[in-house]
Amino acid sequence: MNIELLLLVTLVASVLQAIAGFGFGLIVVPVFLLVLGDSSAVQLVIILTLMMSIFHSCFLHKHIDRQLLKQLSIGSLFGFPVGLMMFEWVPLAWLKLLLAIFLLFFAAQYLFGMIRGIQNQIQYTSKQFSAVGFASGIMTSALAMPGPVVMIFLSRSTLGKDQIRAALIVFMVIAYAGALVFHYLLSGLRPGVVELSFKLLPAALIGVIAGHYLARFVSAYYFRLGVLILLLLTACYLFLNLAMEYF
Repeated sequence: MNIELLLLVTLVASVLQAIAGFGFGLIVVPVFLLVLGDSSAVQLVIILTLMMSIFHSCFLHKHIDRQLLKQLSIGSLFGFPVGLMMFEWVPLAWLKLLLAIFLLFFAAQYLFGMIRGIQNQIQYTSKQFSAVGFASGIMTSALAMPGPVVMIFLSRSTLGKDQIRAALIVFMVIAYAGALVFHYLLSGLRPGVVELSFKLLPAALIGVIAGHYLARFVSAYYFRLGVLILLLLTACYLFLNLAMEYF
């Protein structure tokens, strides 16, 4: 196992997570899956992101929209069991394919928003908030990635940048805590996951601190462009990896 690569990826991903409020799972899940070779990577990301989000939420608590957070959380509770069933029953190769397809979809959403110059001006209902929470709950338990679904949704809302970051980070505390409980009670934690998470935690916390400081200097446009490129490269790499395995 290449622990140096895992540390580096954890550090870089936690910086981006702190800057935008999401992105950690997008970066580390594909790499962790490839390095570890099994679905224990998902549980590792759940534990890491939970601890990291708890730490980061201390910086953003004053910007929290409590009603939004409540609706997202209620929806996610119903999504956790569905995602856990996918985690238990879907082969790893299928999860990789699902992740690659989802990344391409998310990249298309980003590209569409950048081309059209979509502004934050859509008013959403409580039912829509809950539906997004449900989809995010599925993605949390299955692939340790609640952020992208919520980010697509919030990026078109009336919320400001700090409110979006706060909503994402605090929701991740709730989402990952719930997903971890479901994993522990229904399927148990994979051997070595907790120990490895504590080895990677210092890099994650350093990244949070650095990213929180850097957030004030990074423009929204260049961040969105960087995320778009990263999503496309990651998806292409996953497709290539699957092609090499089966062809």
